[in-house]
Amino acid sequence: MPKQPISESARLIATYNGSHGKLGPCSTEQWVEIAPLFREALAPLAAGPVKNVRLTATPFVRLCVFALGQGIDLELAILLQPALVEAFLATLPAGTPDARSALRKLAQTHGLPVGDTPLGYVKRSPQDPYSDDEIDALLFCAETLSTLERRVSFRALVVLGAGAGLSRSDLRDVEASSFHRHDDRMFVAAGGRCALLLERFVPIAAEICVARPEGWLLGNHNTKNITDRIVEWGKNKAGIPPLSPDRLRATYITASLDLLFSAKATFPEVLAWTGVAVATLTPYLERMPALEIVCDHATKADSK
Repeated sequence: MPKQPISESARLIATYNGSHGKLGPCSTEQWVEIAPLFREALAPLAAGPVKNVRLTATPFVRLCVFALGQGIDLELAILLQPALVEAFLATLPAGTPDARSALRKLAQTHGLPVGDTPLGYVKRSPQDPYSDDEIDALLFCAETLSTLERRVSFRALVVLGAGAGLSRSDLRDVEASSFHRHDDRMFVAAGGRCALLLERFVPIAAEICVARPEGWLLGNHNTKNITDRIVEWGKNKAGIPPLSPDRLRATYITASLDLLFSAKATFPEVLAWTGVAVATLTPYLERMPALEIVCDHATKADSK
């Protein structure tokens, strides 16, 4: 039986080399690491039009290069997650052909989830907390900024806002020495209160303190509102939610209430950490999921 001729798409996937040409998306060394995953990722496109391979190949290789630069493992399930794709797209220069559609279709081909909207996020009110994916996207955004000074300041604002609930007025004097421990938990002293640092932000805070051991963690700013300039650095980046100190604080308050409802914190502790009055918690309580308490006695009483 004669062999089936190889398709043009399959031939392109087999022969593609991301390090070829002056405008090749990666170096020869990088291609050695990327090539096996490239063949695996684009294999489902071999039976389709060659145009789809051409539209996907270069963006996917560039996404891999971005991941290597961030120390991220080259695994499809990681590379094609919406937060990482949008963080990568935010680094592309203006005028670059939009790769979002090709990468989203590639993710769908492999049965991976994609964002619900073209940008992955919708506009939120100041009291809406960030989702975990949005916080990840903001942290990825920080790593794409042009200078170390910006990267440290941007990460510090995310950590101090979402990780410790510091309001705009509390941020100015926070230094590495503001972090301290009570028993086995990390806290931040600022604005006359002591706020628990949420566990997921502890390693990032340690990195920030090493990078900026002295002076304000947000950097030295001459403006009255020290967050304004940092917020500007994250604006108009595709797929990155707008950076809002108010939403960062809302994220912390909501997380603190989660600790309360899971019996990992007391109500006085939450009030002390967040620095809010009881009445102020009402909008956040309305966003908490309803508790479903199953009681056989209550069920029997209702059935009578």
